[in-house]
Amino acid sequence: MDRIIAAEVTGNGAEIFVRETAGNISRQLLPFTPWLLAEKGVALPEGAAEIELSGAAELDCRIEFASLEAYENALPELKKTPGVMTIRDLSCQFLSLSGMRLFAGMDFSELKRMQFAVIPDTDGKTVSGIEVGGSGNFAARFDLENCSNEAEIIAAFDRAVSEFDPDVLEGFNIFREDLPFLEKRAKKLKYHFTCGRNGETFESRKSRFA
Repeated sequence: MDRIIAAEVTGNGAEIFVRETAGNISRQLLPFTPWLLAEKGVALPEGAAEIELSGAAELDCRIEFASLEAYENALPELKKTPGVMTIRDLSCQFLSLSGMRLFAGMDFSELKRMQFAVIPDTDGKTVSGIEVGGSGNFAARFDLENCSNEAEIIAAFDRAVSEFDPDVLEGFNIFREDLPFLEKRAKKLKYHFTCGRNGETFESRKSRFA
């Protein structure tokens, strides 16, 4: 399957988001099987299945779980077990096993891209402005000249992301600075983002892949 711009895993399966050639986004829910890699002979949790892999690597088995709940329940103990490697990012698990790839079949110029930068105030404790730009010469700035307070600045940014509906958000060091800062300030102001692809808020998660 081509033109996938995102894959999100939940307890119901993996939901993939496809940017159609007409520009609209379609969604499809696919089955998802959580898994990890292990050496042959590692004690298996109840309900897990061992699949032997070809090749001569030390981690020569894939351990599959019947459900995401079973996987999450077994994970604390398995992380302490020698000869086991887990991939915590579930989207990466799904893409690796399915063979699907983000943005395959798309030309780079087809991506709907949006860049942003958060401008903190002089003491670095609050948001004084947010600048955004994107494909098609889209550009905007939200600050105290066009918003009455910090909460309105954040809300204006939230609406801009929802309305522009980008395939990717880009920026300098956004995972270590801008996004955690926005998440922290929104929580302080009791503001709930709704710019996720399903209208959810956004939140951070531990992953080796940003």
